[in-house]
Amino acid sequence: MMKRALLIGAPLAHSATHALAGVANDIDRAGEILRLYGFHCDDVLFGERATRDGIVARLEALIAETQADDAVVIYFSGHGGRVVNTGIVKDLPGGDYRPGAHQFLVPEDYQPKAQTFTGILDFELRYLVARLAARTENVSVILDCCHSGGAIRAPGRPTPKALDEKSLKPHTVHLNRVIRERLVQLRESLAASRAPRLTQDAHPHLVRIEAAHEFRLAYETRINNRQQGVLTAAWADTLWRYRGLAVSWQALASEIQARARAFVPMQYVHIDGPTERRLFSLAREPARHSLAIVQERDGTLWLDGGRFQGVASGARFAVLPPTSTESDIDSALAEVRAVEVMPERTRVELATAADDIPRWQGLHAWPLHARGAWTGVAVRAQTAAVCAALLRAIEASQRMHLCPDSDGPVATVIELSSDEGSRIAVLDGHGVCVSPPVATPERALALVERLQRAALVRMLGSGTDEHALPIPLALRLERADGIGGTCRHLAEGRTEPPSELLLASAGAQVHAIVENHGSAIATDTQDVYLTMFCIAADGRVERVSKQQSSGIRLCGGAKHRLEYELGAGGASLPEYRAADSSTSGYGLHSLIVVATDRQQELRNLETWSGEGSAAKLQPGVLDLTASKRAPARRGSASASGPLRYAVLRVDLRVAAAVAGRDAPTL
Repeated sequence: MMKRALLIGAPLAHSATHALAGVANDIDRAGEILRLYGFHCDDVLFGERATRDGIVARLEALIAETQADDAVVIYFSGHGGRVVNTGIVKDLPGGDYRPGAHQFLVPEDYQPKAQTFTGILDFELRYLVARLAARTENVSVILDCCHSGGAIRAPGRPTPKALDEKSLKPHTVHLNRVIRERLVQLRESLAASRAPRLTQDAHPHLVRIEAAHEFRLAYETRINNRQQGVLTAAWADTLWRYRGLAVSWQALASEIQARARAFVPMQYVHIDGPTERRLFSLAREPARHSLAIVQERDGTLWLDGGRFQGVASGARFAVLPPTSTESDIDSALAEVRAVEVMPERTRVELATAADDIPRWQGLHAWPLHARGAWTGVAVRAQTAAVCAALLRAIEASQRMHLCPDSDGPVATVIELSSDEGSRIAVLDGHGVCVSPPVATPERALALVERLQRAALVRMLGSGTDEHALPIPLALRLERADGIGGTCRHLAEGRTEPPSELLLASAGAQVHAIVENHGSAIATDTQDVYLTMFCIAADGRVERVSKQQSSGIRLCGGAKHRLEYELGAGGASLPEYRAADSSTSGYGLHSLIVVATDRQQELRNLETWSGEGSAAKLQPGVLDLTASKRAPARRGSASASGPLRYAVLRVDLRVAAAVAGRDAPTL
């Protein structure tokens, strides 16, 4: 295994108006940190070497040299540019949307008035990185540049790392012609090779650390007595602090973002991709059920999660260091209480004294009996020992509580006796057994917790009032025969569910289509970002928009299509019959689409199952995630103002297999 780093710095030194003074310091600092993590950092393109041809040639060489078990980092510091799409470019290769603008990296030989456009377009970089990711899964890309905006300079103020949009405007038509020609060349390359398809969801293995999204600025400013890029300084300071620790990107994301905002409040860093992986590694951090704590300049404390994560007003949390686990709750540094719950974050106040906490950045909040949206569990056990074990486990859990059958439990745990001894079955709220019976109370309650988390995701509703999404959308889920159901979100913010519940067979192929009925004109105000989840009958929540964890961009007038196979509908028990005979034998399957007006890190809603029936959570609903407020490179028109979102859901009843019998007929 080799750790390879390619460092690129393009200060645009020849420009009288756009030269950056901090790029050399950025390269030095990035190299210092990467060497600390074991990388070879001799591969540097700086200044006159960082031309378009030089950068592309070195990336091609890096692709050729990289082996399957290598770790690779591509780092760029310099300017970013953005040019409006005039409509000449209809879509990207393999894509299903028309971009409102084209973003590009600015190499050292860039001349805005030249007939030859030397910028490295976003889809060109995506193509190169996709080929690199096909060689090794361990790839990180760090872009300390801006993708939009005008250059606003003043003494003592941060310097935007962006080209002046006014200087690009006269050349927009010419640039679009060049971009179209590049797309033709790229399509030919794709057709002639086995390169990965180019879509927005094309990088399942790529960790992306980006200084700003396409409509906002990234900055360099004076930090620690030298000019530096804000992202580079925040990223490097954080990695220096956690050197030697086995920590994931998602554990550090909030601190990197908070440090950047402390340097320049108007800069929003975004971290995307498989951020549950440890730094520059394929190893994944064990599932967590905590939320990061962020302290603003005025001392206000926020949890990096809100209604999307099941936080309820009044819920209490234990404050622990980042390396702690749930077993350390009794030794918490302090307790906080949720006082203002928003979709993506929560304002908290101290519930106990915390005089010995010097700084809040990097700390985590763990729920203390955070019932919130959790529904209770009913127990029916015939054996005293089994009943006692179940009751003890539920009482000790931070996320479960008992309730009688009459209260509509999310799950019922029953004991089944046979000649081979007792087994424990878990039934969902409709009386369908979600998996084959298990042997121990621990495994049964792991299944219960999975059902609870699935129920929480199903309970998500669209935003209201200032959080209502004013863009009409439609989600249709169809069987292979074309019969389906449609959920509609109306422009006034109201969501209409399907009129009928579909039936389907386990293993059947289904088709999902999401349509954005907003305006198709070349503007980004009608764009939404989709995160799609399937909830299986056994409670597994799988994010089907896997690679783009912060949302698949869907422009106004566009469609997104998805095809997948239904899982099992549960395991019906001949020994048990549900009281509701109309649902017995059919497990509940749901497709849920969360559409937001800016990118959001929602992977934390996902769960998955390990061996057998033991449920593992990766990550859990109360997981530490990247900052929900941080817009990304592919971001929305504005990151300011309240998050606006819609939740669309279509349910299916999936026929469960019964040993020795045919599945229920459809």
